[in-house]
Amino acid sequence: MGRSGGRGMGGGGRSFGGGGRSFSGGRMGGGISRGGGLGSRPSAGFGGYYRPRPVYRPRPMFRPHFHPRIGGWGYMPRRRYGGCGCFSMVAAVVAVLFITVVFSSLTYVNWGVASTGSTYAGVSQTQIVRSTQKRTPLPRGSARETGYYTDRLGWISNSTRLTAGMKNFYNKTGVQPYLYITDTVNGTNYPTDRDAEIFMNDLYDSLFDDEAHLLLLFFEYNEVTYRWILNGTQASAVIDAEARDILFSYIDRYYFDKNLTDEEYFSKAFNDAGNRIMSVTRSPWIIVWVVIGAVVIIVVLFLWWKRKQDERAREAEETERILNTPLETFGNDT
Repeated sequence: MGRSGGRGMGGGGRSFGGGGRSFSGGRMGGGISRGGGLGSRPSAGFGGYYRPRPVYRPRPMFRPHFHPRIGGWGYMPRRRYGGCGCFSMVAAVVAVLFITVVFSSLTYVNWGVASTGSTYAGVSQTQIVRSTQKRTPLPRGSARETGYYTDRLGWISNSTRLTAGMKNFYNKTGVQPYLYITDTVNGTNYPTDRDAEIFMNDLYDSLFDDEAHLLLLFFEYNEVTYRWILNGTQASAVIDAEARDILFSYIDRYYFDKNLTDEEYFSKAFNDAGNRIMSVTRSPWIIVWVVIGAVVIIVVLFLWWKRKQDERAREAEETERILNTPLETFGNDT
């Protein structure tokens, strides 16, 4: 038995508390759909819009020109305006670099608050919440290490694989996580948030004798899934609202990954959340502006170098013209 897929689930969770322990969570996700896929391209058949190809008419290499000296018309080569096109080439390179960096950064970094969108290839497209705060882990020994999970549904068969990621979370944050998997809360299969809060506070007191633990209650019954978090008073110094949202977003994202076993699912969610919580997520725009600044500097230096080269070429032409001019043309001052 394990995670069941293909269900529709409601939006995020509410936060409770106001002093003391912090409780948050609720029903998972938001309208997951396994279907869909890539949209079909418009057919190029009848009924479509036809755009004719532009007709290319080459410009003549020679243009008519009146020669005053011979008193008649003739042809002379058409003047070619512009230089080597270096500036246009540099501008095109800058534009390509800018577009490439912007699109690659936006596809690489996940923005916004945890919200589940569609699923593709069995993986939820939940966006991972950014970490905007620099956090300090709790002093070592703040949490008296206990077990790491209780499994009422028989999902976990490899405890070592499960606790690997949870221990990394503990080492990173100083807060020891505890996972409780169940399908009943105080005897009911349809608990409210208030039922879960009361249940988790009693469970916390029975499992731990410090305030440096994080308790994750993972509830699933009849294709409905909830996840709640309750962390101790001391743990709240590290596991704030944003940190809890980060953990929720990883739990929601990996839930539909069929390549992960149940142990790997929870382990990866805790492992990745611990790493992200304790680091500040960089905005991709920093990289974009650094690249743009570097390109602008290169362009300015190139244009300066090009202008210097043109000036030297003009000076060389002027010198050559003077040297090739007969002395008689300069006149006689005596």
